[in-house]
Amino acid sequence: MRASSRVARVLVAVVAIVFLALPGLMMAVAWGGTLNLEIALAGVGASIAVAIWANRWRWFPASIASLLIAVPPFPYWSNWDENTGRDFHFFRGFSLQDLPLANFAIFFVLAMLLFAAVFWAIESR
Repeated sequence: MRASSRVARVLVAVVAIVFLALPGLMMAVAWGGTLNLEIALAGVGASIAVAIWANRWRWFPASIASLLIAVPPFPYWSNWDENTGRDFHFFRGFSLQDLPLANFAIFFVLAMLLFAAVFWAIESR
C-alpha cells in the first residue's frame, strides 16, 4: 500500500469517527451530560474492535451503534431529574403521530454509511 493511500485511509477513518461522535458531543455541550457521547464512542470502539478481530460480524455492532447514535439515550429513553435521579422511559411525550421516525431513519443510514467508510479505511489489503 502506498503512503498516500495509507494517509487517505487514516484521514477517512478519523473524519468518519469524528462525525459519528459529533451528535453526542453536541448534546454534551448543550445539555452538560456525556451519556450520548460515551455510548457513541463505546459503540464506535466496539465496532472497530469487532471489525479488526472478527471481520465477519462487524455489521452487527455497527448497526446497534448506529441505532444508538440515531436514537440517542438522552432525551429519548433516559432522563435525569434532580429529585428522582435517573429516570428510564421510552419516548415519553411522543405519540405515534409525532414520533420523528423519518429523522431517526435518516440518521441511522448516515451512521451506517460512516461505519462503511471506517471499515473501508481499516481493512487490510
